[in-house]
Amino acid sequence: MTEDIETRVAGVCGILNAAHAQLVKLVAEVVETRAWDVPGIRTAEQWVAWKTGFSFVRAKQIVQIAGRSTELPVTLQTFTDGELSIDQVAVVAKYTPPRTMLRLPRSRSMQRCRSFEPSSGRTGRLWSRR
Repeated sequence: MTEDIETRVAGVCGILNAAHAQLVKLVAEVVETRAWDVPGIRTAEQWVAWKTGFSFVRAKQIVQIAGRSTELPVTLQTFTDGELSIDQVAVVAKYTPPRTMLRLPRSRSMQRCRSFEPSSGRTGRLWSRR
């Protein structure tokens, strides 16, 4: 019984992760075309918060991920496949240095993903300069 519930939860999470990835792709288009630049809106983050109902913090994460999407193709593909959550991708987008290839093992929990931040001292195994 518990395994069945866990399987269903995992399935829903995968769908939600893939949907968030699609939203990030749309926000990248919004940022690129400056579609957010309408009267009364000062930033892309503000527009995302307004249009999605997300908090400003979440909107800021989405815009940051969207802005790094071309720099992090492997991470974004894993996100699109539903294997990483938006929280995990936000950590990667925030802390991955430019021109770095991140080899993040799949199916990491959020806690484990946070342990791969450069300040943790574990950068040698997961971060490599191109």
